[in-house]
Parts: sequence; structure tokens; C-alpha cells
Amino acid sequence: MIKSVSIEIFIMLTIGLLLGFIGPFGTFEVAVGPRVAYWIVTMLAGYAIFRPLLLVSQWVGEALRIPQLVAGGLALVIGAMPQTYLVALYFVGFDFARALKWDGLPSLYIQVWVIGFLVNAVFVFTLGRRQEHAANANVEEAPTGKESEVHAQERPAGLLTNLGLDLGRVNALKGEDHYVRVFAAGGERLVLMRLRDAIADVNDNEGVQVHRSWWVARPAVASVRRVGRTAELTLVDGTVVPVARDMMPRLRELRWL
Repeated sequence: MIKSVSIEIFIMLTIGLLLGFIGPFGTFEVAVGPRVAYWIVTMLAGYAIFRPLLLVSQWVGEALRIPQLVAGGLALVIGAMPQTYLVALYFVGFDFARALKWDGLPSLYIQVWVIGFLVNAVFVFTLGRRQEHAANANVEEAPTGKESEVHAQERPAGLLTNLGLDLGRVNALKGEDHYVRVFAAGGERLVLMRLRDAIADVNDNEGVQVHRSWWVARPAVASVRRVGRTAELTLVDGTVVPVARDMMPRLRELRWL
């Protein structure tokens, strides 16, 4: 995670440096030094505002089954507000009251949103693909046919074997972007891996993917609580796992409910 954040900050510094030399949105008239400093600080401030909101939008989108494009778009709309105010402070000489009444706020808001959208697109099409490629490289190609059956029988059920993690029996797996959070008897670990590959690697026929982002092992379920038309599973380690509404019939069929 630290490596991922470091790469993202480096990208923001690079974009800030590039915009500093180009001088878009009327900043070209400012001297080079202050202009570059302005754009670098603006990009870092934007990262501090937009990145947490985009992460929250991803979690909310998964929990409420909202398309990520919609959830991410709303995050950008919300994040552009405080970012616009911070930029406005610079243009009005850091006069807090005047920044709120500044006539240039509407057009500045649009500019901030556009830059936020473009930067997020850069992350999606560069860093996202890089992480996916790394995830694929860390997982051995799955065998097929009879060979697959033989390997499935040889591998111990309920353990992550391909990554060599000594965590004991896996209780649950949670997909987080291009990572998987492993909840196991030996602790919790975040690994660079696709959820579907991790599920295949665990090789537990009693486990079920109860949500788009969650897989749970049957022995790890301590209790079940109905929540309206869906439910929540509490695991033996206290972790609470949401159940997707379309998975309710399947869990009733398996007598989990």
C-alpha cells in the first residue's frame, strides 16, 4: 500500500511540474518559479482531498450496488468544492471571506473538476493497468482439465498456496481494487491478487462468494443477522460481511440462513 501511495504521489508531482511549465487556466502570466510551486501544491492538495473520497465512493458503491462510474463521479463533484475554495484563496490573496464571494468561483469549479477527472483517468489507465498486470504475474496460470482436478486434490483446502502465505486456514477474502484482503486464522494480510484467483487458490468447496467483493468460508461464520431483505455474516474473528441480495436464495439453499 505504501508503494502504491508513493507512486501516486510521484505521478501528482510530475503532473504538477508539467502544468507548472505549461501554465494553463490563466496562470502562464505568473513567473515560472511561483507558477510551478502553485501547481505542485495544488496537485498535492487535490490528491489529499480527492483520493480518500474516491476510495470511500468505491466502498459505498459496492455496499449500495451503485455503478462505480456514478459513485466516482459524485466523489469528484464533492471533492471539487473544497479544492475550488483552496485555489480561490490563492487568487484573492488568502482573504477567506472574499474567497467565498469571488465572482470567479463557478468557472474555477469547472476547471478544478476537469483537472480532477483527467488526473483520475490517468490513474485508472496507467496505475490501474500496472497493478492488474502485476497481479496476473504473481499468480500461476491455472491448469485445465484432468490436470486441474489432480492439483485441486493435492493442494490443502482452505489455504492460500500460490503466494506462500503462512496464515493458516482462510476465513474470508475481500476484494479491494486490485488487492485482496485475506482474513485468516493466523491474521490479516493485504496481497496484490485478483479476488477470483484468490478464491480458486483457496480451494474450499464449502466457501461461497456472498458479495461481489467478499468470499467466506463456511466454518468461519459465527452468526447471521437479517438486515431487511439481505443479511450480514459475523465471522469467528468478529469481521462483519455483507451479503448481496441476489445471493440470499443461494445461502438459504445451502442452509447458511
